[in-house]
Amino acid sequence: MRKLDCLDLGILRRSNELRQELAVAELEMIRSEQPKLCVWRSERWELKWPPIFPVGGGNLDNWDTDTVIAFGNYLCFVDYCNGVLFCDAFDDNPKLLYLEFLCKIPGLDRFYHGRAWSDVYQNVDVNEELAPSFGFTVSCWILRMGEGDGRMTWVEENKIRPDEIWGL
Repeated sequence: MRKLDCLDLGILRRSNELRQELAVAELEMIRSEQPKLCVWRSERWELKWPPIFPVGGGNLDNWDTDTVIAFGNYLCFVDYCNGVLFCDAFDDNPKLLYLEFLCKIPGLDRFYHGRAWSDVYQNVDVNEELAPSFGFTVSCWILRMGEGDGRMTWVEENKIRPDEIWGL
């Protein structure tokens, strides 16, 4: 019997012509300690201590997983204030690849500002009276991943400036 924290829990499935596999993983991140990963595969739980490899820098201060999503061969542990930890839960010796978000909101505090489920709801609010006096750009980014080489690159897909918005 095992008690699980739902925000840190993910399920990953892979299959080929011969078989289907299922992995369930829970990540426990405690400041100044090595991460603990509990993985259920082949009908048993295993405890792992995966190393973290930053992709392009960044730090994991105050990490708190907000949601977990399956992405390709990875379980992605997402902290909306910091970035994403990618984990191949089927690897016998898993590692965590940390990719920091490109743009972080200065002073964003999950306990003060709350959490959002970005995979369910997205919103952009522009105040017509205030926006022209502030310079800003709304940018949409996508993550490109190299085939099998572990490379990860943020690519700007679209952007819009205030003068384009007010010209509509």
